[in-house]
Amino acid sequence: IGMTQEPASLNPLQSTTTTETLLRSFFVEGLVEIDANGQYIPVLAETLPTVSASGLVLTYSLKPGIRFSNGEEFICADVQFTLEAILAEQADVSPAGYSNINTVECVNDYTVVITFSQVYAPYLSLFPYIIPRSAGSLESRTTWAYNRAPIGTGPWIVQSWESGKRITLAKNPYYRQAGKPYLDSLIIQFVPNNADGIPKLISGKLTIFWELTEPDLLTIRQGTDVTFAGAPYGAGENELLVFNL
Repeated sequence: IGMTQEPASLNPLQSTTTTETLLRSFFVEGLVEIDANGQYIPVLAETLPTVSASGLVLTYSLKPGIRFSNGEEFICADVQFTLEAILAEQADVSPAGYSNINTVECVNDYTVVITFSQVYAPYLSLFPYIIPRSAGSLESRTTWAYNRAPIGTGPWIVQSWESGKRITLAKNPYYRQAGKPYLDSLIIQFVPNNADGIPKLISGKLTIFWELTEPDLLTIRQGTDVTFAGAPYGAGENELLVFNL
């Protein structure tokens, strides 16, 4: 997979670019995610949460038996830790929605009760990633080994990261779906620009090249082995420009 941007970190708490968000999806999962049809679906949760009549209390049932890539089980305490990390003083991510949360209570290891101080309509957009307690202390977060090799529940783990060259991914031995991932490995190859990446895509040196633009399709059509060019990826968010008038 060719990319022109090398991430600064793979820690969701330090992600500032779309590239970093895209790469973390190989390792890190959340309670829910958005499918190809734009609908929220459960991932680490058994189902979408139940909502109280007041709209202030969410109850998530977690899937039992899910393990992080270090072998530790994913439980409610990891959801609590994730909230603490997001709201920590040195956090780089937006606290929108999370700052409305009064408490995250663990009825048991697999039942999470989230109580809000006021209704937050896009509540399903919260917790798109889970930071395990084993990542480290919040005070030392800038030096976590996790920042370059995340501990997650997704299908892949970071095998090596050669700065300026590539990130090599290996299978997560604790991934919950038998027989997956199908591939033995993935390599994220960093290329300087589209002018370098597109010929590599056409020649087969790259299987996938990210960050294509519409004018690039004219060049890609000259290749005989590229059968698809598109963007089957969505984050459930909108980007827009607002004029300062």
